[in-house]
Amino acid sequence: MKNQLVQTVLACILNLILPAAALGQVTPDVDILLAAIPRLVLNFTYLDLGSEKLRNGDFDGAIADCDQAIRLNSELAEAYSMRGGAKAMKGDLDGAIADCDRAIQLNPKLAEAYSNRGIAKARQSDLDGAIADWDQAIQLNPKLAESYSLRGGAKAMKGDLGGASADCDRAIQLNPKLGYGNRGIAKLMKGDLDGAIADCDRAIQLNPKLVAAYSNRGIAKFRKGDLDGAIADWDQAIQLNPKLAAAAYSNRGDAKAMKGDLDGAIADCDRAIQLNPKLAVAYSTRGNAKAMKGYLDGAIADCDRAIQLNPKLAAAYSNRGIAKFRNGDHNGAIADFNRAVQPRREPVYEQGAASLPLSRVGPNAQLVPVRINGVKSGDVVWRATQHRVNPAVTNPDDFELYGKVLDVVNYYTPPQVMIFRPDTIVEGVTFEDFFTSGKYFLQVEK
Repeated sequence: MKNQLVQTVLACILNLILPAAALGQVTPDVDILLAAIPRLVLNFTYLDLGSEKLRNGDFDGAIADCDQAIRLNSELAEAYSMRGGAKAMKGDLDGAIADCDRAIQLNPKLAEAYSNRGIAKARQSDLDGAIADWDQAIQLNPKLAESYSLRGGAKAMKGDLGGASADCDRAIQLNPKLGYGNRGIAKLMKGDLDGAIADCDRAIQLNPKLVAAYSNRGIAKFRKGDLDGAIADWDQAIQLNPKLAAAAYSNRGDAKAMKGDLDGAIADCDRAIQLNPKLAVAYSTRGNAKAMKGYLDGAIADCDRAIQLNPKLAAAYSNRGIAKFRNGDHNGAIADFNRAVQPRREPVYEQGAASLPLSRVGPNAQLVPVRINGVKSGDVVWRATQHRVNPAVTNPDDFELYGKVLDVVNYYTPPQVMIFRPDTIVEGVTFEDFFTSGKYFLQVEK
């Protein structure tokens, strides 16, 4: 009895037959007993052990147990599925997909195999493929809470915040221990930072080893201006699972850059890229840190790579624009700033234009006073040229085009709204002036 598992199963069988042996009816023989142990019992004993190890974060142990189950029965779909899930958590994404493919081939109705394959696809940035797998898992098993939670997280990342919240609410309804972390993502994307933090707090309370909850809570704290709190959360995410913490390294790098630790920021982004060479935001963040250090060519190269990986990443255009501007390429900077703040609309500024005065807004737009939490990147800002008795009654001739919003920066002291001006200058306006002076207005469609 070399294996403790075999000993346990054998002990159960001995408990059944030893009374008969005592009566002289049978003679126990270990070899015969071992041969008599049903393979099915061993298979599912290994799977039970593997499942427990997977829940406890022992991914290597779970994989080893699944290997044993597959050795006993090479057509056991559940073992391939579980091993795929463990591999996905370890970061062996191709191996995870291959195992789940095999599980589905053996049992096309195994919902968990689709769910685990979805995890691997999501971590390969194939959100559409992941959602399709979770759709199939839910169709096969409408009570599979994990798939609702995972699909909710992916929907949030794609911008379907209503669908994300609905999925996570359903996950919590089915299993109160699931769904809070991913619902936190949806709240984060909606700008409900306190709600996101509360959901992540609850997720961590239920599962103190949930890497994603620390990572997402760090993002919310970062956006609230709590850089030290954000870094602490990302430290914890990295400590829990360094191989799956590419985003945490990248985000921590961003926070370090904001605190002036540019070398630390670059080192974190290097590690993020090593873990996930397709993580566009890590290249963008590293580019920003390099630009702040004066390494302008390196900054531009990093942002080029970020844009190649994700052409919709506004921060990469903004960071590249700043590097180009400092490098003397003002026309290139203007083009990038236009892409950063308004990638899907006609630009306000033309390349080479020193200024672009506009005397009227146009028949399909109007000016409205700015409001806190009502300003976003890409908004066109006008400034009143004279005091208005009634700001709600706006005459476009009394306003000048002031610029476009690049970012609303809560973590500056004091907090500022960064404006890209028509004369190619990036200017910061304090919150107090921007929101309370009554001078600034947004151009909105009627």
